[in-house]
Amino acid sequence: MKDYFCLKHFDEFSNPEVHKTLKVTSEDNSKNPSEYMTQVKTKVIDFDEVKENYLKDHGMNEDNAKSVDALYKLNDKLCMAEFKNGDFKSSEIIEKALSSAMIYMDITGCCLEEFRRNSVFVLVYNERVKNPSSRQWAASYKAKSSNRRYSKFQLDHLWKFCFEKVVEIEKGEFDNTQYATQIESY
Repeated sequence: MKDYFCLKHFDEFSNPEVHKTLKVTSEDNSKNPSEYMTQVKTKVIDFDEVKENYLKDHGMNEDNAKSVDALYKLNDKLCMAEFKNGDFKSSEIIEKALSSAMIYMDITGCCLEEFRRNSVFVLVYNERVKNPSSRQWAASYKAKSSNRRYSKFQLDHLWKFCFEKVVEIEKGEFDNTQYATQIESY
């Protein structure tokens, strides 16, 4: 059986130009000076760069797809991470997650069922900047006080459709979670 999750077997992921630190992939260059959502310096794959190469190789322009910021392995799972330092719409995050999953599956030949069983989506957001709605606060409270899944940012349907798990982490907590400390470096 082909290992769709051993990234070194695919030229698109073994290209040294796409290997960057997680900190670099989290950069918000819309601020002056730039701000970073994490200080973690473990090497990961800059999935924005992978997407750009993918679109260029297929004769498409930048408007054809959106992408997550980083791709990495974590405890035998594939992790796609998106960093948001300002306001955003849930639909934007969903589009990035789905486009990235489709690009990954096309590059590797992995089917959706296999991808779903072996992938995690992580959204890292800045709570100081993002003004949560009352629905988001309620969802956060419900998630913490029960065993049910609730998405603060309405990402619920990504869970079990495309990803085994969807995780939303506030910027200040991220660096101390397994999603930052247990990355398999490249």
